Amino acid sequence: LFVGPDGKPDASKGDDANASSRGAAMHVNKDAVGALGEAARVFIHLLSATANDICIDNKRQTIAVEDIVAALEELEFDDLVGDLEVAIQGHRSDMRARAKKRSESMKKRKALKAAEADADADADANANADA
Repeated sequence: LFVGPDGKPDASKGDDANASSRGAAMHVNKDAVGALGEAARVFIHLLSATANDICIDNKRQTIAVEDIVAALEELEFDDLVGDLEVAIQGHRSDMRARAKKRSESMKKRKALKAAEADADADADANANADA
């Protein structure tokens, strides 16, 4: 398993890659990969359960980003909050850009469809005028 400089796994590098987020070589054996996966699962379960408790305390049923941040703080993972907020901000920017692109694409399709309909109507009008 290779972990790239961004801290994310990079399968394209194979098992013998030689860089990590600290710039040093990092090789992880298969048992350790399994242990990391299990630890991540347990951490996510703990974080989501804590966020759910916070949500219930606030008389809501849907976990929001703020609940995750509060859960991280409650579990004393304050050092992760800044990175999470940056990631969330980036994600929201990406989603706005995608929505804008989708909206522009839909407007173009509607305009093309309207132009085609106008052209068909003009063709029908010309055909009826000739008859």
